[in-house]
Amino acid sequence: MKLQISTIALTADVNTADVEKCKAIGMNNYISKPIDKKLLYHKILELLKSK
Repeated sequence: MKLQISTIALTADVNTADVEKCKAIGMNNYISKPIDKKLLYHKILELLKSK
């Protein structure tokens, strides 16, 4: 069994280049600072539903 670990990148500044870099190295999603707890919660739920 191969284990898949989902990752969410936490960045100080999100622009198009940063988003593409995150996706290119295999990140599943991203969120920028300051952290919005509700947004982080929803992104985690999205990842769990996609499994």
